[in-house]
Amino acid sequence: MLRARLTIILPLVLLLTLTLAPVATAGPKGADGDYEKAALKVCPDGEVKCVAGVLRSLRKHTAPLARTCDHDAIFAALYTIVTRTYYETVSADPNFFKSNAFVNHEDGVFAFYYLGAYEAWQEGRKAQVPRAWRIAFAAAENQELTATGNLIMGINAHVVRDLPFVLAALGLGNKDDHNQVNEILWDAYAPAITAINDHLADSIDAGDIDGTTLDNEVLFAYVTKLREQAWYDATLLVHARTPTLRKRVAAQIEAKAAAQARSYREQYAYPNDSEAGVERNAYCEANSQPVDYL
Repeated sequence: MLRARLTIILPLVLLLTLTLAPVATAGPKGADGDYEKAALKVCPDGEVKCVAGVLRSLRKHTAPLARTCDHDAIFAALYTIVTRTYYETVSADPNFFKSNAFVNHEDGVFAFYYLGAYEAWQEGRKAQVPRAWRIAFAAAENQELTATGNLIMGINAHVVRDLPFVLAALGLGNKDDHNQVNEILWDAYAPAITAINDHLADSIDAGDIDGTTLDNEVLFAYVTKLREQAWYDATLLVHARTPTLRKRVAAQIEAKAAAQARSYREQYAYPNDSEAGVERNAYCEANSQPVDYL
């Protein structure tokens, strides 16, 4: 059991040591996609009822993926449960953030980046899908990765790639509010991982070790690190003095996220002779109903 737990935990520990230096590339793809322009129209007034609408959209998106054991369901379920926790938090406390309205707007825009990328992928508009998402969606479609790999690939595409563009498009906002989001992530990750483990893939949960929650803490620390880097990258976008410099920064963000995605695809791939993928699908088929945990 301990070996199985460490199999999940150690790769995430190693991820914390990765350098996130920009990588040069020819130019960004997807940075100005049609769905990303449309995203800015989501929740412009930052009303809580709009966050409820975002949650409904994510549930509508995730439920069929979970019911059919689509490998994209892993990240989608995490995202939906995080959004549910976010909605519950801002509904209960209208002053949780210094500007709840701004962060509510960000929440809607951020979700639309993911949903828009997924829709573009499904409709064959792959030129509009950022490279990191293309790698993640293709790996899930081909059932190439462990459940942890699907999770990490989604987090990478959404936080390393999407988040800087979202923050920059909204004008950054307040850094204290950006950090405050981490409290919601902390509250959401344990129930999200438990739900995924119970219904979709029992290999996702490293479990508690000697009464601790080391697995959740490592995932939280990893995402917190990525969110800090995303803020830094967003400031580079905002303060780029010329369109040429902005394109260069955007290209670096795109390339970095894509490079990470390619690395994760190798790190979390099922061995050629492994039955783990077959076992995962069988487990999901036996436990995926109902989906009331979303």
